[in-house]
Amino acid sequence: MTPAFVFESLRRRVRTFRHAKAGNVVATFALATLPMVGMVGAAVDYSRGNSAKAAMQMAIDATGLILSKDASTMLQTALNDKAQAVFTTLINRPEIMNIVVTPVLTNPTEGTFLLDVAATGMVDTTFTKILGKQHLDLSVNTQIRWGMKKLELALGLDNTGSMGSSNKMTELKKALVNVKDQNGATSDGLLETLRKAAKQAGDVKISIIPFDTTVKIGTSFKNDTWIDWTEAFGTCNKTLSSPKTKTRCLAISGGA
Repeated sequence: MTPAFVFESLRRRVRTFRHAKAGNVVATFALATLPMVGMVGAAVDYSRGNSAKAAMQMAIDATGLILSKDASTMLQTALNDKAQAVFTTLINRPEIMNIVVTPVLTNPTEGTFLLDVAATGMVDTTFTKILGKQHLDLSVNTQIRWGMKKLELALGLDNTGSMGSSNKMTELKKALVNVKDQNGATSDGLLETLRKAAKQAGDVKISIIPFDTTVKIGTSFKNDTWIDWTEAFGTCNKTLSSPKTKTRCLAISGGA
């Protein structure tokens, strides 16, 4: 058998293999099976991961709302522990592993608070493990902002004679301060409600102004320039320039 014969025989076999079609489908399918299974598996695992992430987002939103009630008065370690405990209770998905919840409380502006709560976890894959992806990393977060600006409130309270009828003054007092009903239950008045709303000293300032025809302020202020005695001594209005103090008005009117 000469080398020329061997070469010619090999060339004929290669030419025959090039034109042969039997078995091509099986070979192609066998080669494509691995990536096909990988793609189908990736879609299944992605759907599982997306469902788990949606559940985590709902849980982290609820956790943020629950924490915001007391977050401003808690130490960071206590806040961390409560955030982890609340989130773990709310999330009922055992396939989510290695859950870590991180709350961060800041005070961006005076009287306001911003609570950032983030949670991470992972879900093991099933089909995509053959492609080298062992798990899917999940991450969610939420922000809760609350607070109040400093409030300065002036209450003009009517204490004229008409308030003595029809139990008006008693009802006015009830609206302002804590009172007990017939069953002994205490309800908060306006002042107590505002006091509880204040997170820090000075958040709420209230002044009370009596509304009446006259106000007793004490004799020590009788000659101060900010008091006008015109209503008491009408002659001051015509003949006396400001300040219209009691002493000057009495001198002009001849009073004692």
